[in-house]
Amino acid sequence: MVSKNPAQAVGLDDRGIIEQGRRADLVRVRVDDHVPVVRTVWRQGCRVA
Repeated sequence: MVSKNPAQAVGLDDRGIIEQGRRADLVRVRVDDHVPVVRTVWRQGCRVA
């Protein structure tokens, strides 16, 4: 999971952890033949892709 440390590194302290009260920006990724493929994207808790 890539989340908490990168978010903190760029000053996004309200992100990076999945818990109640946090922003829900999530990306679900699958790896096919060593290539990451985005499967689903949620922004502010709503599925957008």
